[in-house]
Amino acid sequence: SNRNAGTGKTLTPAAAITDGNGGLNYTVTLVTNTTGVINKALLTVTATTNTKTYDGLTTAAAVPTITSGALQGTDTAVLAETYANKDAGTGKTLTPTATITDGNGGLNYTVTLVNNITGVINAAPITVTASTNSKTYDGTTSAAALPTITSGALVGGDTAVLSEIYSNRNAGTGKTLTPAAAITDGNGGLNYTVTLVNNTTGVINAAALTVTATGVNRVYDGTATATVTLADNRVAGDVLTLTNTAALFLDKNVGTAKPVSVTGIAVSGTDAANYTLSNATASTAANITARPITVTAATNTKTYDGNATALALPTITSGALAGGDTAVLAETYADKNFGTGKTLTPTATITDGNGGLNYTVTLVTNVAGVINKALLTVTASTNTKTYNGNTGAAALPTITSGALVGGDTAVLAETYADKNFGTGKTLTPTATITDGNGGLNYTVTLVN
Repeated sequence: SNRNAGTGKTLTPAAAITDGNGGLNYTVTLVTNTTGVINKALLTVTATTNTKTYDGLTTAAAVPTITSGALQGTDTAVLAETYANKDAGTGKTLTPTATITDGNGGLNYTVTLVNNITGVINAAPITVTASTNSKTYDGTTSAAALPTITSGALVGGDTAVLSEIYSNRNAGTGKTLTPAAAITDGNGGLNYTVTLVNNTTGVINAAALTVTATGVNRVYDGTATATVTLADNRVAGDVLTLTNTAALFLDKNVGTAKPVSVTGIAVSGTDAANYTLSNATASTAANITARPITVTAATNTKTYDGNATALALPTITSGALAGGDTAVLAETYADKNFGTGKTLTPTATITDGNGGLNYTVTLVTNVAGVINKALLTVTASTNTKTYNGNTGAAALPTITSGALVGGDTAVLAETYADKNFGTGKTLTPTATITDGNGGLNYTVTLVN
């Protein structure tokens, strides 16, 4: 009934009769048969080997061939083949396809498709070239500039993250910048052969190094010399040595938050070449605290002389005077009076150009002082009188040894041993001394 492959096909008979009457001598009944079969024609389509450069697609330019069977009549076929995947590689499978036009949707053929496993997809070549970059030293090799693809191109939806770094972190010119490319192509970047081209015009400028100073508090030492600690804004981890030639207080004297001038700042060390020193001087402040000394009174013994002075000199028993400073040390008794175990109190007058204020002086007394009594001899004078019924004598005794001191006074008198007439009579002296201590500052010897 038609030419297409199938079973249960209708077969329609025909009869051409030669009877000398054009077949009209017969009435022909034609009976069809519905068990006809047309088997499909067999075709084998085999993929052809193909080589291409990666383009992000599975297409192949090669065309499969019919390696067994043939198309019939006017039937036609569109043959094509594709790679199993888009990725670069060798020994890749090429799979054929066949679209047959036979008026029956291609159903008149049984097509066997034979793969080819010798396909090749070569990696696509691209060149990534670093761009020039300038920056200030920051201790890293990073660069802000981005490389560019200068040859070839990414295909399909493939993407790339491009970056570049300096060959080292140090300051300099003509520095090498090395590019890198991280390609996302579904194959770990293996679909590309990447040529990386360096750039040798990179610049890392030296960073400005600012040095600051912090003053160190100290005790007065008679000089204006200061000690400071230096700090800077270096990159963490860099090895630098900071020095200065001088650090001086405004003056040598005690004070708080005293200005300090720092000069001759310099930098050296492994990483010094990466910096330009911004300042060779700096200012800060620090305290100079009073220098502690202890002045201890010395023991002293003297004879009562009407005052509290002592000849002994105290000593500095802790600490010391600084530089050219001097001190006048002295000590005095607590009072002028006779006694033992007397307290001696020291004094210190310091010449330091600051009225002694550069020192904190601890005064330590001595309790072993002695003032011995002064010795006096009072001798009665001769006296003659007419009996008057008493022992009084007009004559006055005299101090025949020793003397009263300071403003001390004495009332001297003498009396006869009795009131009676006679010669060679004994005259006995008395002495009443006013010395602020009931006369106890003297040992008086009375001589008749």
